[in-house]
Amino acid sequence: MDRVIFLHTGELWLDRPIRVRGGLPPSLAARILEAPRRTMERICQVALREDVDLVVFSGNMIDCSRASPCDLDLLVKTFDTLARSNISIVWMAGEAEERGPWPAELPLTDSVYVLSAEELQQRQIPTRKGPVEILVCPSPCPWDAAREALLPHKPDQLVIGLTRSQSAEEL
Repeated sequence: MDRVIFLHTGELWLDRPIRVRGGLPPSLAARILEAPRRTMERICQVALREDVDLVVFSGNMIDCSRASPCDLDLLVKTFDTLARSNISIVWMAGEAEERGPWPAELPLTDSVYVLSAEELQQRQIPTRKGPVEILVCPSPCPWDAAREALLPHKPDQLVIGLTRSQSAEEL
């Protein structure tokens, strides 16, 4: 297998502006409000510029129960742009995604693989350089079961493990 290049990101919370204590000058406040959206645009630009094979979004990207049409549109356009460049997308659902399901009226492109961290699962994700194994573990991760699910694997096989961090209530 050729070298696979992937980009990993998460916790963008597109539907929520960054909160800053205290007052901000109006010129800075506008930039802070747009920061999550501009970050998503930059992630897409980096993925295209670096010619990555896979982008992994590991949760808390968007709460669809609160998201604006612009937020949803940005995510769909980002995924479509990546797909047109033959970049596979893994989206592991997090706390935000569990609050509101993705709208059925906005189908995602076939190159988006949505995974849940509710249970141990292994998925083979196709990329232009060959398949990548994704192992998703709930929190806390059952490491013995995870090891059994993945081992043995082929020496040239890329395996990416994802787990959801604990919420404040779980800590």
